[in-house]
Amino acid sequence: MGQDDNSWKIIEGVKRTGALKDFILGDLRLKGLEFFQQYENLRFSELPRAIQRRVNTFKMTSHVVTKGLSEATQASLIRRIKG
Repeated sequence: MGQDDNSWKIIEGVKRTGALKDFILGDLRLKGLEFFQQYENLRFSELPRAIQRRVNTFKMTSHVVTKGLSEATQASLIRRIKG
């Protein structure tokens, strides 16, 4: 967590989380799709409503850790979460 109880810090998955946020907000287009190629080059808002709804209701697992953990402890937790 960050400076206060209302601030959070992502310690694993920063790039994926940021890319998902940017895609939903319309800053990214789908590129290089192996499957569902009919959606190639579309923005989130251009996808069929049913797919938008699935993305918007997707449940993401998160692990909240105690404020003030050392970098070594955070690294150890990341290794355990990744399996």
